[in-house]
Amino acid sequence: MRAPTAQRILESARKLFNERGIMHVRLQHIADEARISVGNLAYHFRNKEAIVLALYEPLHHSQQHVLSLLRQVPLFVQVHELLARHWGVQLAYRFFYLDTLDILRLYAPIRQRHRAFLGWQQSQLELMVQFNLARGALVLPAAAEPARLARALGQQLDHFLAARTIAGTDSPAFEDFATAFWQLLVPWMSAAGLEEYLSLLQREMPPSTPPQPDFS
Repeated sequence: MRAPTAQRILESARKLFNERGIMHVRLQHIADEARISVGNLAYHFRNKEAIVLALYEPLHHSQQHVLSLLRQVPLFVQVHELLARHWGVQLAYRFFYLDTLDILRLYAPIRQRHRAFLGWQQSQLELMVQFNLARGALVLPAAAEPARLARALGQQLDHFLAARTIAGTDSPAFEDFATAFWQLLVPWMSAAGLEEYLSLLQREMPPSTPPQPDFS
């Protein structure tokens, strides 16, 4: 269990990283936001790397929890629920999705774990594609590879926020995120799959409230 001050430091750092980007936040900024001295901050976290590593733990846990939805029967409705939860994680840890390359370059422990996660994500998305092929919701040409489609879906999940921000959309909506993902699948949907997808659109969008990070 982390001390209340340590939890406040992490929450302050997350807030500032989300607002300014990880490269533009110094320990003094975090200390000021947490209303403590830099010395007090250093007592809990010796440097900025220690803070980033501590923030990565709940992010990594959230990513794994969201992706575990695909271990269930990944019908389109479950896939859409995954999108909603994934979006909530992106809002909560916006800095990671915008500054991924810088973070992976700077922090080797995160680089290793995140690459392992991406490999697992690829395998789970490929299984999702294979499942929906088997049940007839998707139909791929003989020359098409499910792995390639799964890779494109994973890139959409991970890089949507950065791509929209680069294009000048600072606050994209969940509907934009979900639509961008589904549009990769629509060309490969069978008549039954398309009917299922259109029926899904008629439902109320699930909430995409950011999860409350557990820094304990």
